[in-house]
Amino acid sequence: MSRNELISSNKSISAHALKTRARAGTETVISNFTGQLLTLKDGGNTAELKEDIAYSIPPEALALYNSLMSKSPYLSDTVLVEAIEKEDVLPSAMVTDILVANPQSAKSSEVNEALNSRTSLLSDEQREDVDQGVFILGAFESLQSKLSDGLAQRAQVQYAIVNHYLGDTTGTDSLKLYLAAQPDLWAKQLLLMQYLAEADTLAADALLQAIPINSLNPSQQAEWNDMAEYYGLCKQIAVNENNVVDSLQLIALTELATHVSTAGSSARNLLINQGAMVYNEPYIFPDDNLKSGKVIRRKQAIEKSDVVLKVFPNPAVDYIIAEYQLDKHINKPLLNIIDVLGRNLQSVTLSCNKGYEVIPLNNIPPGIYTITLCTNGTKIKEAKIIISQ
Repeated sequence: MSRNELISSNKSISAHALKTRARAGTETVISNFTGQLLTLKDGGNTAELKEDIAYSIPPEALALYNSLMSKSPYLSDTVLVEAIEKEDVLPSAMVTDILVANPQSAKSSEVNEALNSRTSLLSDEQREDVDQGVFILGAFESLQSKLSDGLAQRAQVQYAIVNHYLGDTTGTDSLKLYLAAQPDLWAKQLLLMQYLAEADTLAADALLQAIPINSLNPSQQAEWNDMAEYYGLCKQIAVNENNVVDSLQLIALTELATHVSTAGSSARNLLINQGAMVYNEPYIFPDDNLKSGKVIRRKQAIEKSDVVLKVFPNPAVDYIIAEYQLDKHINKPLLNIIDVLGRNLQSVTLSCNKGYEVIPLNNIPPGIYTITLCTNGTKIKEAKIIISQ
């Protein structure tokens, strides 16, 4: 049922029925998606994963890379930025793989800023690969979207319940009891406003004292502090002659009206009502980082006929990165690791004709090896590497 349908029908639905719908229709969905996000996001522990990245050392590059890839596509911006900044451990090719596996990274201003701040910038081709995430709705974003949808549905039902109680001609006791029973900050704000409307300063003061401010996150603390400030100003204005705002209160309300919060909106409405402000609704334009916005870069066709194969680091320990470029007509390219006796110890099938490939050196002993780039059994390029302990 849509929000408008809920609002129009709430008078014919009992409060008990609305509450039952809120519990049965949304709480299970919200709980399910919240649990999934808590489990999947950064492997269930953002702080720990960020610390693992921060304290990693170059010999742990492959292990760190594998850990981050195993937790993809559910890496947070916090972890992605930490990985991007760990240049001494994660080379550009590994960073590219991690970001491509987390397409939400292409839409993050924090991630983009971190990439632009690297000493060793990603190549144009690598950035193009990362930027393709602009067009992709990843699994992490999809899960967040489903949770947001569940929260929106719950808000619609809660709005209908509040609207139902506001239509109660017998008084506001039921509304206040319902709001007092809700754990959410929005309910406490509505309850405070109701106490303010009824000039019940004792109940309002008690509510302000009862809110565990330290348990709120920073944005909630800012929201509640604004509401407490607005309430305090309203108490002062109530004792003024004819409830007229004085000069100091006008300054405080004008400042509060600039805040994007419930109290900021209330302060703005109060100033408009007092004739102290003329408000014009701002125009909101699309964010360039949204999926429908412009793409940061456009992939350009690069016509080159030369075959390229570069392998690094050299000497290597537990992994190598192969940078390669092939002619467009070459099909099914392979990278092979060949020992000095000519034995093929490992083969990797390449998915495209240009890019980077991270290759773990599992169970390959120290020595000198040849990395060959082949197609249809024919060697077209090779490079020598040394694998050390």
